[in-house]
Amino acid sequence: MTNSKRLRRMKQVATGVLAIAAVGFLAISLVPGDSLAIGALRNALEAATVGGVADWFAVVALFRYPCGIPIPHTALVPNNQDRIATNLGKFVENNFIDPDEISAKLAGWLGTEGRLEELAGPLAAMVPKPMRENLTGRLVSTARDLIDKYRKDIAAHTADVVRGWDPKQMADTIEDYVGSDLQYIRLNGTFVGGLAGFLLFWAQHFLRLAVP
Repeated sequence: MTNSKRLRRMKQVATGVLAIAAVGFLAISLVPGDSLAIGALRNALEAATVGGVADWFAVVALFRYPCGIPIPHTALVPNNQDRIATNLGKFVENNFIDPDEISAKLAGWLGTEGRLEELAGPLAAMVPKPMRENLTGRLVSTARDLIDKYRKDIAAHTADVVRGWDPKQMADTIEDYVGSDLQYIRLNGTFVGGLAGFLLFWAQHFLRLAVP
């Protein structure tokens, strides 16, 4: 299943659970009487609706304006594109283009038995072992120097590429990758809100009984 399909499915689940809580709250608010069972259920559904709506707002506000309304401090990803691009460039530089780490992996790869024969074919057998080791060392050293020299340019290019993206497309791309996980926040908001409302109702009830 693609990220887009997974996101769409999780959105449907989270929205469906919130809709059930909201409709349930509206329905039970019309039920006459005020028994403990009805009161507890009403409180639980009300809190579930509030929690679900709050977390829906928080998740949506990361990627776009909620309901298309330009509320301040929403649409955080597209409105902070430059900052995201800069931080991504630094992240790439510090975590993916480390000269020592890459040169160590290259040395291990070149030092694997039979690697030079695989790369150079029959010619490798004609090269004495000390010369092979010296050649490997030079290759690793040259690679390390090149990485160290151009790592900032690569990071800057990465940042420039991200800055050049369409803000909406960037937000949609990021949402495709992380959005399905964020829908669990919406689900938790609905369920935890409902549980909190249920427990608070009974806590208030028993407090009223304990304190005349």
